[in-house]
Amino acid sequence: MKKSFITALAAAAVAATLISCERVDTGDPSVPPSERGLITLEEVAEILSTVPLGAEQIAEVRDAVGSSTENGYDEEYTMRSLFDSPGTGVGDTKASAKEYETPLRDLLRAAVEERFATKAATRSGASEFFVKCGSVSGFKATTEAEMKLYSPTVTDFMIVVKRSQKGQVIPFNAVLISEWTSQLTSCAFIVTEDDGGTVETWKGSAVVKYNSKSYGFEIAIPVNSRDDIVWRGQLTRSYVEKYSGETGHFGDIELVLELV
Repeated sequence: MKKSFITALAAAAVAATLISCERVDTGDPSVPPSERGLITLEEVAEILSTVPLGAEQIAEVRDAVGSSTENGYDEEYTMRSLFDSPGTGVGDTKASAKEYETPLRDLLRAAVEERFATKAATRSGASEFFVKCGSVSGFKATTEAEMKLYSPTVTDFMIVVKRSQKGQVIPFNAVLISEWTSQLTSCAFIVTEDDGGTVETWKGSAVVKYNSKSYGFEIAIPVNSRDDIVWRGQLTRSYVEKYSGETGHFGDIELVLELV
């Protein structure tokens, strides 16, 4: 409980810092921020809610806030310091910056770049489809003890379909399961169209066979709360074998699955 409380405090400190950002936009106020390549406060809040803060980022915020108070200022960590000299507080110099393996600015930059990539795709009329498969690769258990050695894995890749490509075949090649043995009876399969939101999970199910008995297990596959579910369910080995290399219909899209 204590750890969760500290995490919430760190996130709140970062949020307060970003809202009191030092740098002022002097562009034409009649032009919407999104068209000037800017991020609104609402989007800042959404980004902060999805950035995966870890112990290192929490320590960075704590260093900066603590330094600000030691220098006689409020508990602040300004945007300028966050990007120019991580871990420094108000009143510090750049020489006081500390080294972090993954500073908070890297996480924020990655989140912002991803958001702008999504916006660019939306403006161009493109759709981003995510194909995800949950399974146990190379399952070859011969004893109950060996069954415990295997854990589910999730394969996740994105296909971008531009408006001009609608109805066309888009070539791509991705390995869904590295080794599908005869003991893997089925895998969990989901296709979504990206629409943002917070990260949630879909508990898909798959089946393995051991000692002539089938065992089902659940796999937590990440999805976004506002994503459109194109298709989800199980793919059995018999289905993939029967239609290997042929076009399959999955909701609004068509995919070719193949056992090689």
